[in-house]
Amino acid sequence: MKRTLILFFFLLLTGSTWGQSFKDCESGRFFWIFKVGERNFAVSMEGIYQTSEYQNLISVNRYALQHLVVDKSSFRQDDQGTEMELLIAYVLSETEYLSLQFGRELDVQMEKVRLSDGSEALTWNYAMPEGMNENVKNQLYVNLIRDEYIIGFASPQFSDQNFEKVSDFLMDVADTLVEVEDVDSLCNE
Repeated sequence: MKRTLILFFFLLLTGSTWGQSFKDCESGRFFWIFKVGERNFAVSMEGIYQTSEYQNLISVNRYALQHLVVDKSSFRQDDQGTEMELLIAYVLSETEYLSLQFGRELDVQMEKVRLSDGSEALTWNYAMPEGMNENVKNQLYVNLIRDEYIIGFASPQFSDQNFEKVSDFLMDVADTLVEVEDVDSLCNE
């Protein structure tokens, strides 16, 4: 957990979060529920989670996980763009911001992916700049659009972790994203 908190600066983007809670199920699965305005979104995972002092940052089975939510209107150039173009504009904006924070240009790799519900998402990552954090090799993200929000999940690849496993973990998390009307019924689904 200590290294998760140390990495908060590296995970911090310009996203906002409005609150969170957890729903533990008898099956060993749990739901991480986060409120955005008046709406609840949830992702489900299996295993052991630990919260942190930051509402949008947890640890799950040795993976640090952050959720990020931003209003997509901040990145929409016009009404003609596709959702993927909007996600790319968001990532380019975040890349510019992070490059300024690190004091060097980041080499960001992006890939369009399809989630199990048929919607598109954008994965992106960059190698941690030399001298910034010897415990982190890469920073990975997945972003998708749900109505008026860009919702993202981020996780660092620690030096003792495999890039593909961290990437798969993030995709598995993003693939479970749902809007929730009745939090109490989550374990019944």
